[in-house]
Formats: sequence, C-alpha cells, structure tokens
Amino acid sequence: MKLESLLKEKILIIATAILVVFSGIFYFAFVRPLAAEKAEKEANLQRIEADATSYEKVLESLEPQTLTEAEKQELIEGIPGRPNIEQVIKDIEKTEGETGTSVSSISFETESEEEAESEAVTSTEGTVEQDQWNKVFPESIYKLLEEKVSEVKEFTVSYIDVQISLNGSEENIDVFVDKLEKMARVFHIQNVTYSLNSEKGSMDATVTARVFYCEAFQAVIEKATVAKVAAAKSEEKTEESVEEPKSEEKVIRYDTDIVVDSSSIKVTMDTPPVEGEGKGFYLVQTGAYTADKYLYIQVDNILSKGIDPRVSDSSISLIFSSISHDMASAAEKAKAINSLGFETYIMPLKINLTTEENDWLLPVAQQALASIASATTKGIAENTLEVTSELKDQVYSALEAYDQEVSEHMESIEDNRKSQLDKTVTILKDIEEILASYESEPDVKKLWKIDGLLIDYTLNLNGNMQNNR
Repeated sequence: MKLESLLKEKILIIATAILVVFSGIFYFAFVRPLAAEKAEKEANLQRIEADATSYEKVLESLEPQTLTEAEKQELIEGIPGRPNIEQVIKDIEKTEGETGTSVSSISFETESEEEAESEAVTSTEGTVEQDQWNKVFPESIYKLLEEKVSEVKEFTVSYIDVQISLNGSEENIDVFVDKLEKMARVFHIQNVTYSLNSEKGSMDATVTARVFYCEAFQAVIEKATVAKVAAAKSEEKTEESVEEPKSEEKVIRYDTDIVVDSSSIKVTMDTPPVEGEGKGFYLVQTGAYTADKYLYIQVDNILSKGIDPRVSDSSISLIFSSISHDMASAAEKAKAINSLGFETYIMPLKINLTTEENDWLLPVAQQALASIASATTKGIAENTLEVTSELKDQVYSALEAYDQEVSEHMESIEDNRKSQLDKTVTILKDIEEILASYESEPDVKKLWKIDGLLIDYTLNLNGNMQNNR
C-alpha cells in the first residue's frame, strides 16, 4: 500500500510539473502576446482618440464654417500647400512680359546637385514664426490667419527664397517689383539692388523675394471641404470610411494660368435665373485644391454622379465639370451640379488667341461651342434631350464651318499650334458621334461626357497643354 501510495504521489507530482510547464508555455506563447497586443491596441486607440480630439480642436479653431469661399480662395492662392515653384516661374515670366523688363535668371533651391549646378541656385528654405506673420503677409491674409488659426501652434508656414536677375529701365523694374508684391501668391520682397549697365544703357537689378506655403494649413482647409461634400452622403462619414481616390489615372489635367478671381460667381439652387450675356466661354468650377489626395477624392465624388470633369493646374488645381457659351446656360448647368451636392461657380474664361486667330478662328469656335452647349444645357436641365433634325443640322453646320476654317489656315500655323487645333477638330467629331449615339440610346451621362469633351476643346483652343498624357 505504501509503495502504491508513493507511486501515486510521484505520478501526481509529475502531472503537476507537466501542467505547470504547459501552463508556462501557454502563458508565454499565447496569453502574454495577446495581453501585449491588447495593451498596444489600447495605447494606439488612446493615441487615435487624442489625435482625433486634437484634430477637432484644430478644426474648431479654424472655424471653417465662418470662412467664405472667397476667403478660402484667398488663403489657398496666397499660401498654397506646396512650394509650386513652376507656378512661381510662370508668374515671374508673366510679370516680365507685362513690364517690359528682361529676366536673365531665376534661382531656386533644387533637389539634386546636377539641378543645383544648372540653375546656379542661391535660395534657402525656412519657416515663419507666428509672431512674424503680420510682418510678411498682406493685411487681408494676416487678418484671416489671426482670426482663424491664431491658437493653432502646430501650424508651420514655410518659405523659399528666390533670386531674380533682370534688366530694364529703373521705372520698369520698379513696376516689376510692385506687381510681384501685389500678386495673389504672397511674394515678400527681401531686397532689391540696382547697377548701371552702360553697355545696354539701362539698369541691371537683383530682386530677392520670399514665397510661402503651408502644408498643414492647406490640408485642414481642404479636409473640411471634403468632409462637407461627404456629409451630403452620410452624416456619420468618418476619415476611416473615406476610400482612397481611384481617379488618378482617369482624370485629364491641363497646365493653365486660370485662377479664381472676382469675376467668378457662386451659384446655388436659390440663385435667381441669370440673364443671357454675350458670347464667350463660361466654365463651371466645382472645387479648388492644392493637395492631390483631396482633389482626387472630390473628383471621384463628381465622377460617381456621371459627370466627366477636367482639372486645371495653376497656383491651385481647379476642377471644371461643365462649360457653356453664355452665363445663363452655364448657370443652368451649375444648378444641376449644385443639386447633386457640389458647390459651383461660374468662371468666365479669358481667351488667349493671337490677333489673327481672333479674326478667323474665334467666331467659328464660339459658334461650335454654342451649338453643342445649348443642346447639352437643355438635356441636362430637363434630364432628357430630343435630338431633332433641326438640332442636328445646327450642330453639323457649326462643326463643318469650324473644320473648314481650320483646314484653310493650317499651312500658316506653327506646328505646335497646328497639333492643338487638329485635336479640337477631332474632339468635335467625337462629340458628333456621341450625340448620334444619344439619339438612339438616350442617357444623360452622354451629355456630361460631351461637356467634358467641350472643356477639352476649349482648353486646347486656348493653347493649354495637357500635363498627364
């Protein structure tokens, strides 16, 4: 019995030891990692909640609901979300042409040694402390910043120095500097030095200026805009539920010098009927962004409604969703887009044609746009379009007249311009085919597709180059 008892006791000890060993293995292999993972997730959750609270405070301090669209536009144009060096160069070159000066060099900081050597770079980058904002920004922008973001310490306004060497009369150089200071993009003139160029009988000057950008500030402004659009679909839409944009490869983008100015008109469903105005080119704008992520989210939203938008890249990226030949019909289309949950603006387009093209090209170009846009306006407003023989004759005659004029002047047109005008002819033929397709299979999406092609037609006509071919 004693031996049996000892045997049982030994078995019990061994079983207990095995159980302890397996318990230890189970704890270290399963329980402890799960506990660590749980603790890590709880810590991450706390960080997310803290970030969300901080972000809400940022949004509250910005008070985006008190910013008018004009104020948002002024801030975005004045202090974009990225350096936008290409646009700075365009602005300087434009100012050069307007003042009769001659710019010999523009220096920026570049990303590689090879670029640095080729550009003779002398510029620097830095940041502006909040207590210095009032010294470098125009009063109107500083007032907005002071009222909307004065308590947001996380915001960093960055700058890039640019050095411009130019030649001209002292008076013209002074006008050049004055125009830089008055641009929508904030140019802060740091220094201007003059020297006499006896060989040319004029003055050489070196202008050192500072341009600004703020990634965080722009992101929050645009985030609020995207959130506002998303709220129209769902009041409980969160950042986690916003899908990554899918339209990078689909949307067509153009290099332009188009900017929003005082001639742009906001259109809502409450806007009274607009009286017809003279012939022209009137774009319907549905968004303005500096960050591509939010640009493409908005483009995706617009595409989901069957609209076929285009993007115009200047100091900011503007989304154009429609176009028409006069203010009244553009307003009708803007209201239709507004009813889908998008803020809309009408932008008269400044046509950049040569003196000769104004004589022979502009009249037939306007007639081609009017014949098609008047039809799409009616179809979009009424959600259907009757393609009558009269309408077909009107469109066909206008397109034939345009094709004929372009063909007759091809020999006297430069190759680059010839390519653009060739493209406008091709676009109009595509539109004619879609209109014929609509006659047999009506679908309002086809009318939006035509409007997208009309934007292509107009921007090519205007000399703007597609930048993502």
